[in-house]
Amino acid sequence: RFTIEVVQGQEYGSLYDTETDEFALSFTNIETEWGSGFIFNYEDGERFKYVADGIQPDSSEPGLVTIRITPSDGDLNTIEFSFFVAYNEDPPDEGVIVIFAEQQIAPGDTTQIILKKRSSDGTLEDFSQWDSFEIGMLEGCDAGQILVDGVLAPYFEEVNQPIYFVAASDLTETDTVKVRVGLIESSASRPMQTNKEREIITLRKNKTSQQKPLGENTATYCFFGEIDWPNMGDGIVVVGDECDKFGCDFTTKLPSIKYKLQLPGYMVENQCLSHTNIAGYFQVFKKDTGYIYRIQKVCYDRENSRWWFNLADENSFIINYVISVCTTNIYNAGKELIKDYRFFPANYDCDSIKRDLEDEKKYGNRKGRFFSEKIILLHEEEHLKEFKNTVNDLLGLLHNNLIETANKLNCNTFNSIVEAEMFWGSELDKIYLDWYESVNAYYLGITHYWGTESEKLQYEIEIHNRILPEIMLYILAAKLYHGCN
Repeated sequence: RFTIEVVQGQEYGSLYDTETDEFALSFTNIETEWGSGFIFNYEDGERFKYVADGIQPDSSEPGLVTIRITPSDGDLNTIEFSFFVAYNEDPPDEGVIVIFAEQQIAPGDTTQIILKKRSSDGTLEDFSQWDSFEIGMLEGCDAGQILVDGVLAPYFEEVNQPIYFVAASDLTETDTVKVRVGLIESSASRPMQTNKEREIITLRKNKTSQQKPLGENTATYCFFGEIDWPNMGDGIVVVGDECDKFGCDFTTKLPSIKYKLQLPGYMVENQCLSHTNIAGYFQVFKKDTGYIYRIQKVCYDRENSRWWFNLADENSFIINYVISVCTTNIYNAGKELIKDYRFFPANYDCDSIKRDLEDEKKYGNRKGRFFSEKIILLHEEEHLKEFKNTVNDLLGLLHNNLIETANKLNCNTFNSIVEAEMFWGSELDKIYLDWYESVNAYYLGITHYWGTESEKLQYEIEIHNRILPEIMLYILAAKLYHGCN
């Protein structure tokens, strides 16, 4: 099975199916045992021909038309080829050119039907505001309706521009809509009704033998009667797409951020080894060996008309970090490390315990003998909280960048899930890393990373002061535990 479509130069003409006698910009689910090479030949014709029944290209520059033939079998190659439509020195008679502002629209969308006057020299001109038209749907009766002055119907006996077409929101399959427009002769010279006062013909369902065909066209019309004026024209729009087969089977939502604690030495040298004057450290990593996320699924989000994704780890980007105590540095400084207050030596008197506990209130300049691992970790975890607050402040920027990218991806952007996965695999990496650089720059500014040593020390003291309430509770518990009131 194949899909054939005009992907460039839709304004110059359309495809003609010689088997079904239909005109359209695309045809899907075409069956052939001969392969894509026998589907289309715009000179001799196999099944499809290209008909230059649209607007004239510029007389000095031919119009470029590109045809794409896409097999449903992923093992076969997609074919694209192009040709030019030349300016016609002997154009057809004057008539009405019917142009849909968009050649293909999604269910629920609205597009304008633009009517132009084709002059004898082939140029297109605007109709006057007084020109009125009879308009009706010839094909695609269930795919939507014509909209004029807030009224929806498949047929209007007499209307003026602007005219719109509204696609049905519950359409489950791709359909082609064909409308016919006739210019009402001498319409400006007779009494005019407002559009809302004109007769509205109720939609007549397909496949009824009583419907009257127009001329030799065997299509089922969506209204009674026929449109027959000297100056007429037809227009086609494709409604729907094939993206339902790529639809989402999960709730689409914006990704979050998760944090994973890693061991010292992760990605880079253990900071305790390169900074021998520190008792502990916090370090965060923008990326490890390629893993900041894993795409679990990609799908076409019909509700928001965009391609979206779902990440592993509960739909999260991963930020890896290290929090570590520098045990060797502490012992090299002539101090000792205990897990918490319960591990003071049994022979350690209350005065010594109180002295060491008072030291925990301060950052640096320690006089006591013991460092508490619990307090060091509290200090470094306060740095982690600061970083998380920065991430939360800027998370909206990440989300906006993701949405902005996704909104550029309509149904026809990709032909398969694999294509969409390859795109998001590359784009997510770029979007995330660009965003992380913003987060990191903001965070380093807060920590005075580029500041003086005095500014850096002051920031560390500020961090330590934030955990003073927890330190005071720790000291109280220690005194009670050791009976040192």
